Amino acid sequence: MPSSVRSVIPIARPWMDEREADAARRVILSGWIIFHQFPDRWTLVGAAIIVASGLYIIHREHRLRLRNRTTVDVEAEALAKKL
Repeated sequence: MPSSVRSVIPIARPWMDEREADAARRVILSGWIIFHQFPDRWTLVGAAIIVASGLYIIHREHRLRLRNRTTVDVEAEALAKKL
């Protein structure tokens, strides 16, 4: 793929850096100031569900990675003993 195409395709990341978090805060604040609207209860509940599910996925993947690492270590030790 040409580099110009790659720069247009967004890359999904499981985190927000400080610049993105600041942009989210500014959007909420400007919506409140300009349009006199604050995200309602259900929007905030939905955002909380999305954040919680992302944190759960990160936790689960970390646990699976640790379990697979120990499984591989045990298999490598067993193979080394046979040799």
